[in-house]
Amino acid sequence: MNSDERRALIGEKARHNEAYDVRFRAKVQQALDDSRPDASDDQAKVHFAERRATAAGTK
Repeated sequence: MNSDERRALIGEKARHNEAYDVRFRAKVQQALDDSRPDASDDQAKVHFAERRATAAGTK
């Protein structure tokens, strides 16, 4: 890999990292702004157990 290719790859990675950071921060802000009531621990356990079962193909 020559130096121009290396610089291009570094630039592409930097743009990807910046785009990821923007998306991540937006998702965090969306969660912080969510005014829905919190789910109980038991509700969360049931919800994710159902998701795992669906993903495993057992539901």
